[in-house]
This record gives sequence, structure tokens and C-alpha cells, in this order.
Amino acid sequence: MAQRPDMVVCNPNASSDRGKAVFFHFEIVNPATLESTGKPHNIAMPHADAKRLLGILEEMSKQYGWVGKAPEVLRVPPN
Repeated sequence: MAQRPDMVVCNPNASSDRGKAVFFHFEIVNPATLESTGKPHNIAMPHADAKRLLGILEEMSKQYGWVGKAPEVLRVPPN
């Protein structure tokens, strides 16, 4: 990786509260073994920023030729 990350994560998933934020769910990775610790980690971002992130990932996918169908996303009901 070009930059040193604050945390390494795997098994991403997402949910939304229908209007305010998008929630991203991950498992923390042990940086020494690069295996999941099984510990959950959750972050949230406003919908506008999530759309921007989606655009960035779509452009990276085109640039690097990432192919394949995206996995099904976890649907969590709003609180």
C-alpha cells in the first residue's frame, strides 16, 4: 500500500438509515498475519460522501480493470 493505514479491515458490508447516513461494517485484520480477527468495526458517512466514494471506486475499477459482480449487500432496517 502506498500509505500506512490506520487500520486494515476485511469483509465489508453496508447499510443505511434511509436519509442521513450510510454505515460501513468491517472486520478488523491483524496486520502481522493479514487474517481477520473477527472483531467488528463500523463507520458512518453522509450519503453525499458515500456517493462520492462509490464514484471513486467505480473509476478505480475502470482504471485497474477490476471485473466481477459485486456481492450482495447486507440490508439492515433503520433504528
